[in-house]
Amino acid sequence: MLRMVQTELRRITYSMVTRIGILLVIFFVLLLLFLDIQSVERSVNDKQILMGIEAKLQERKWAEEVDYGVITNEKVKEDLDFLRKHYEQEKKISRNDMKTSLPSKVYYSHYLPRESYYLWVQENYLGWGSYGNEFSKILENQSLPSFEEGRVERVKKILDKNKFQGKTREFLLKMEENSRSPYEYGYFEGWDWAFKFLYFVLSTTI
Repeated sequence: MLRMVQTELRRITYSMVTRIGILLVIFFVLLLLFLDIQSVERSVNDKQILMGIEAKLQERKWAEEVDYGVITNEKVKEDLDFLRKHYEQEKKISRNDMKTSLPSKVYYSHYLPRESYYLWVQENYLGWGSYGNEFSKILENQSLPSFEEGRVERVKKILDKNKFQGKTREFLLKMEENSRSPYEYGYFEGWDWAFKFLYFVLSTTI
C-alpha cells in the first residue's frame, strides 16, 4: 500500500502538468503579494506619505513601539476619554474622517499608530465590517456602555439576527462568557496576511 502511494506521488510530482500548475500558483501568489504590498499607504505627518514596503515597515515599527498592555473595560474607557478630550466634532468633514477632527499631533503620534486597535474597539460596538472607520460615532456617544457590555450586546444581536435557539444558543453564549476580558492586544497583521495567502494557495491547489 505504501509503495502504491509512493508511486502515485512520484508520478504526480514528475508530471509536466503538475509542475506547470505549481509554477503558476507560485507566480500568482508572488503577483498578489506584490500588488497587496504596493497598495499599502501610510501617512507619518501632513507632508510625508509612505507607500508599499516602506508603509509595511512603518506598520511594524508602530506595532513594536506601542505597548497596549492588558485590555480591560477601564483601559478602553481611558483611551476613548483621551480621544474625546481632543476630538473636535465641528471640524469633521465626513463620518469616517478622524484626521480633521483631531489635532495633527494627536492623530499622527497616538491615533494612527493605534488605528487597528481602535478599529477593533469600533467593531466591538458597531459590528464587524462597519463602513470605513466610523469611530466618530463612538466618540460622540456619551452614554456608551462598557467595552464588555457592548461586546455581550453585539453577540446577542448576532444570535437574534441568525435566529439561534435552544442548545446552539446556549453553547454560543457559554463560549462568549468564557472569552471575556481582560485581553492582550498586539501585532497581528503579519499573521492575517500569511493566512490570507495560505488560503489562496490551498484553494488554488485544490
